[in-house]
Amino acid sequence: MEPKNNSCLFIKPKVSNSENINKLRNELPTVERAIHDSGLQLTEKYPQGLVADDDITSDKIRTVYESGYYCIDVNLYKNETFFPLSPYLCYYMSICHSIGNRTILFCNSGDHLNYNMRRHHTIVYTDRLELVEKFQEIIQSIHNDNQIPDNPVQEYLKEHATKLEMQELKEKLKQRETIEKAQQNKILFRRVA
Repeated sequence: MEPKNNSCLFIKPKVSNSENINKLRNELPTVERAIHDSGLQLTEKYPQGLVADDDITSDKIRTVYESGYYCIDVNLYKNETFFPLSPYLCYYMSICHSIGNRTILFCNSGDHLNYNMRRHHTIVYTDRLELVEKFQEIIQSIHNDNQIPDNPVQEYLKEHATKLEMQELKEKLKQRETIEKAQQNKILFRRVA
C-alpha cells in the first residue's frame, strides 16, 4: 500500500520523570529535521508528536490511518513502566505496522528490542546527524521499493497472502478440471445414448 500523503506522524511514549522529559524534548528537533530533510512534513494535528498514553481515542487512531508515514521513538526510558516499551506505544506501533511498509523506529540503543523489531527500518544511532541521515536513507528505500515488508506484520501478510493466492489457484484448477470432466462425461453419455 502506497503512502496516502507526505505527512509523518511522530509517535512518542508518555514520560513523567524530569530526566526522561528532557531526553524526549531534546529528540524533537532532530526528528523534525529528519522528517523535513526527507521531504516529509509532521502531521498537522500533532506537530509535537502523538503521545502514546492510555487515552486511546478514535481521533488518535484516525490520525494514524490518515498519516502517510510513521516515526516512532522506541528509546528506553528508564523507570517509566515495568516493560521496556510502553504497552500503549506498542499498541500504536502495531496499528502502523498493520497499515503498510512505512514505519520507522528509532532509538540510541537497540539492546531492548528483539531481532524482528531491529531488522526492519529501525535506526539505532549514536549521534543526531546519524539519525537524520539514516532516516533519509529509509525514506528513499520506501520510495524506491515499497513492496519489501518493513515489519513482522507485513512480512506475515505478504507470505500469508501468497499462500492464499496459491490455494485459490489450486481450487480454481480443481474446479476447471471437474467442469472439463463433467463436460467430457456429458459428451460420452450423449454418444452412448
